[in-house]
Amino acid sequence: SGEALEHAAGVLRADCEVAAAAVMQSGDALRHAGEELKEDPSLVAAAISQHPLALQHAGMGPRGDKEVVMEAVQHSAAAFEYVLPELQRDPDVALAAISQSAAALHCLPVELRHNPTFLIEAVKKNQGRDRDLVIAAVMQDSSAIEFASTDLRNDHWMMHVAVSRDGGLLRYAGGHLRHDRETVLSAVRQNGRALEFAGEELKRDPVVGLAAIGQDNSAVEFLHEELRQDSGFWAEVIEQSGGRSRAVLFEAVGLSGDALRLASEELRRDRAVVLA
Repeated sequence: SGEALEHAAGVLRADCEVAAAAVMQSGDALRHAGEELKEDPSLVAAAISQHPLALQHAGMGPRGDKEVVMEAVQHSAAAFEYVLPELQRDPDVALAAISQSAAALHCLPVELRHNPTFLIEAVKKNQGRDRDLVIAAVMQDSSAIEFASTDLRNDHWMMHVAVSRDGGLLRYAGGHLRHDRETVLSAVRQNGRALEFAGEELKRDPVVGLAAIGQDNSAVEFLHEELRQDSGFWAEVIEQSGGRSRAVLFEAVGLSGDALRLASEELRRDRAVVLA
């Protein structure tokens, strides 16, 4: 049996045939094989096929052999801990481990934990289900939220982080978050045009509209018609812009000529604005 190798004489522990028979019954028996045999890739591979964590008992050679370690981490992400550092930095090996279990994220070398391209690929492999993995990716590149699961795109904190970095990512938010005032405000303050993806009731919200136009005048096209017809709202918008925004004045003067009194001296002399 595999356990018998522990008690076998040294000469038998160094016997390839005896060791092979033992690891085929119990991969963990590799720990009792002779030191030279622990450097044998075929024996280590046989042990791993029975017990992936047998990699921890392998010699330095097999632990640095990409084919051997891939076999181990594809069956147990925990084996990633025993891979030599140079192969832990290999994106193929790291992705294989994360695909098996996102828990491998915590064993990744720093350069991969801070590599947005790698992390987005890892999120895709994981189908965006693991919260810690998606958070790590979003913190490096907020666009990773696109590949998050539906559940995570409904996560208030997760979407808040994403839209605070790139408001346009509101397009990927779960339905109820597009109606969440805090989330939408965070988005339009970063990118006014994110108003396009807000719920209808927030498109008519003066505070949201003011924040969106304050960030990007062109966001006016996404305002609810009810708000676009509100002269009081436009007075606030003009005041916010100091009366210097030509695009804002066009909208406001088109609604009420009285808005021109709030314009800057320069825009009061603008023929097109006056005729709006």
